[in-house]
Amino acid sequence: MTKEHHCGRNIFFIVLGIIVIFYIVLNNLYMNSNYDPLTSSYIGAIMPLQIDDSTSMTCERETNIDVNYNLLVKDKYTLTNNSSQRKKLKLYYPRYGNDMEERMNIADILLNNQFIDYRIIVSGMYIGTDIELNESSQEYFNHIKSTHNQVLLKELEEYLNQKVYVYEFINIRYPKVEESSFMKIEYTNNPKIWVDRISKSNDESHQNKSYTIQLNEEYHQRTPRLISTEKLENMKLIGYQYNHEEIDPSISAEVKEYKTNLKEAITLCINDYIDQSNNREKNILDKSSICQSYFKQEEKSFKINHSIDELYIENILSNNIYYKYYNEIDIPAQSSITMQYNYELYGTKVYNEEEKGLFHYMSDYLTDLEITKQKVILNVESNHEIEDNDMGFVLKKKIQEKEMNINQEKYFVKLKEK
Repeated sequence: MTKEHHCGRNIFFIVLGIIVIFYIVLNNLYMNSNYDPLTSSYIGAIMPLQIDDSTSMTCERETNIDVNYNLLVKDKYTLTNNSSQRKKLKLYYPRYGNDMEERMNIADILLNNQFIDYRIIVSGMYIGTDIELNESSQEYFNHIKSTHNQVLLKELEEYLNQKVYVYEFINIRYPKVEESSFMKIEYTNNPKIWVDRISKSNDESHQNKSYTIQLNEEYHQRTPRLISTEKLENMKLIGYQYNHEEIDPSISAEVKEYKTNLKEAITLCINDYIDQSNNREKNILDKSSICQSYFKQEEKSFKINHSIDELYIENILSNNIYYKYYNEIDIPAQSSITMQYNYELYGTKVYNEEEKGLFHYMSDYLTDLEITKQKVILNVESNHEIEDNDMGFVLKKKIQEKEMNINQEKYFVKLKEK
């Protein structure tokens, strides 16, 4: 029996060793594969600076583009105030990308060669499958252009103005366990309900309406909220659940109830989510613009259903976003300043082979700023080369610069691996 036991154990370790070696080989093959993120995606567009008041303003632009595993962009603007008075300006530098939570903070903005703080204004939000860029880069520009008018549909504004009751569950006390656990509530009437961090219960043992609130949630510690079109009747806590078993009814929570309108209630949930999300910088995201873009996104389904059925708050910071870096600056009369925007452009997956390895340079797209001179300096590192372009660049040359025709709105460069 002992020999059989040792034999079985040896076989186990041999099999385990083979699995480990197989995993290492596969991992090395993957790590050393020829996958290139630039030439496997539509890289995006370098957009021009936008300004709130372009009167008596002129500008010269110089854009440095370094091509390596991504595009490193240094977009510099020399802004001149030609008027006889000091001007206070609002500047918006537009970008498009997916996964705001990881990418939105990766930018350096310099005023006269000094780093300055900025805010992020969200102008468009695409939750779900609205924009996957599976067809062409034109979708990219169509969505950017569609975000400029952010006025909500009148019927949606009226819907959002309806009075609702908000229930916040605070100071929850319950037996601590390591894994997921839930607090259960129930009530007797049947209003329209929206929830944040609360889910509907499927417990058939209760005839009343019931919901569960997940506890021990470490990623987001925001307050669970239930929003109702009516005051909840006979609402009470009915227990504490762990692994689908009610192991201890000793749970308590304070329920804060107040009345507001639906728009303010949802805005509260969104703001709370932004505050508690894992962004590397605090107070950089403009909450009001995110909320407005969220409601604008909901407008699409509202036109069909005439209601907002789910909040989907968790998706806000992880989907496709059109946004702008925002600054306010002063320029003295008859004076100039420089603004420089340093960031990286990542690719967005496309299935159209003609779009892969492509990026665009936009000269005056969606801006009223008078740009009198535009120069592009392109540095293509040794692992890439230009396959095609309409900017006048030589295909095999590594470093080159060109002055762009200010009457042409859109240029392209297509890259390939060497």
